[in-house]
Amino acid sequence: MLAEKGAPANGRRARKRNALNTWRAKNRERYNAYIREWRAKRKAVAEPRAVLAKAAATKTTTVEIDEGKFASAREILGTRTLRETVDRSFDEVLARAAREQSIRRLQAMEGLDLDKPRVMKGAWR
Repeated sequence: MLAEKGAPANGRRARKRNALNTWRAKNRERYNAYIREWRAKRKAVAEPRAVLAKAAATKTTTVEIDEGKFASAREILGTRTLRETVDRSFDEVLARAAREQSIRRLQAMEGLDLDKPRVMKGAWR
């Protein structure tokens, strides 16, 4: 039953694909010109946004890096490039700082309702 339902759809797809390929063959130059124009417009629109986003998000700099530390960090982080290693290292440092802040907050019970009996009475145990 399922094969019967699938057969007409595949036939229609094949007929559509053949019609499109026939049209492309007859109008190859027109089609290629259209595609080149479409890609150029798309690239012209995309480039300024990409350049602005990259300029705002990154900074190019020159840094001396210890090759041994770099190789060790790359192996630990499982990265391949210098940029990827530095980026992942920054992420790890930021995550560690956030964990330490959460630990300090839990130790001091700052801004938490865990020390209030009314709140803890309704807590899941």
